[in-house]
Amino acid sequence: MPTFETILIPLVLLFAAAAAWGDLKPMLPYVLGRTGYAGAAHGRIPNSLLKAWLLFGVLALLVGYGWVAMGWPYPAIERIEFTEGLHYGAAVAINAGLSFALAVTLWELGLWAAGDAKVFALLAFSLPLSVYSNNYLSYFPSFALFFNIFVAMFVVLLTEFTIQTAIVAKRTRGSFFWEKFKSGLVKVSENKMVALKLVVFFLALFTFVRIGRHFVRFGLEQFMEMNKTIIYVLLFMMFRPLMRLAQKPWAFAGALAVIGGYAIYAFFFDPTGEAMWEFVNIGWMAGSIIIFRLVYDAYLKATDEVEIPNSDLRRGMILGDTTMKKFEERKQFFKEKVGSVAPDGLSADQVEALKEWFLENNAEGTVFVARTIPFAPSLLVGALITVIVEGLVVVF
Repeated sequence: MPTFETILIPLVLLFAAAAAWGDLKPMLPYVLGRTGYAGAAHGRIPNSLLKAWLLFGVLALLVGYGWVAMGWPYPAIERIEFTEGLHYGAAVAINAGLSFALAVTLWELGLWAAGDAKVFALLAFSLPLSVYSNNYLSYFPSFALFFNIFVAMFVVLLTEFTIQTAIVAKRTRGSFFWEKFKSGLVKVSENKMVALKLVVFFLALFTFVRIGRHFVRFGLEQFMEMNKTIIYVLLFMMFRPLMRLAQKPWAFAGALAVIGGYAIYAFFFDPTGEAMWEFVNIGWMAGSIIIFRLVYDAYLKATDEVEIPNSDLRRGMILGDTTMKKFEERKQFFKEKVGSVAPDGLSADQVEALKEWFLENNAEGTVFVARTIPFAPSLLVGALITVIVEGLVVVF
């Protein structure tokens, strides 16, 4: 007799595949080489699909109880030891609620589109909890799903970055990177204080995390085997908001206090010397994430912005940083006519307002738009990875 999961999991993945197809479909002409990346935009994941998925998840939960009542195996209900005997329905509700809160938070921060947030929440709700057995949070096992999704996305971006770097290096014989390196040094020199604050802030942040992990380690072990992987990924994702926070005087003062206090303890009050080496390790992690993220952002700026005629603007496109800086001088117009640009891209009204402005002020003007990579396929791949490894795909 098959378990209920052998039926449920493939059906959930089919819903995820349908969402991925809806998001990926507009990109196919680009993939086939028939149009430029600027002409491709995110597809729209149909709300009808998401509503059907939600209804399916509710019915699956109810059928699961009936499955057990008939004496058939459903390990998702039987294997809930990580919630310490909590009722399975309550465990599902808590996990789904936390997933939804995380999805909405990242949407508010502009890290993914509304459709992607909904797909993640539905995946977390409809996948049975029995798929998690390795490196999970007790009351939020779908954090492993969330982490694996971004691992899948990073692999795609890293692959593209490697290929593009090799192509450019071969074509320019390395001169392109040498010029970029020199211009980067000039920018760092011109913004010494900004760079210093960033380094100090992230060093303090990692120090604070390490101190926190040390004092609450025993309390957290019952919920999860703590590891650096999760911390590193979260800080990578939150890099830009944290970078802005680092420029606040009070945040910088607090960072100096944390570093100073830990350094005094490490060098003068720890006879084992472990704290000193831990301080060196913290510095390495803080420095690596700063360098990696700055290189990554420079790469995105160099490759993700495409210049197009303003007449080619359309709904779903993302304005590039170059265009956003251009409109900083026209804040009043942008605030009144365009407003904030959502992660989902420009709305039809925003496109119309921008086209009218160009028609009145610079009819031949061009616009820089940022390339967009469909995210729903990564949600599907992340779900597949989670089902296969039953938890975090990598721990370091």
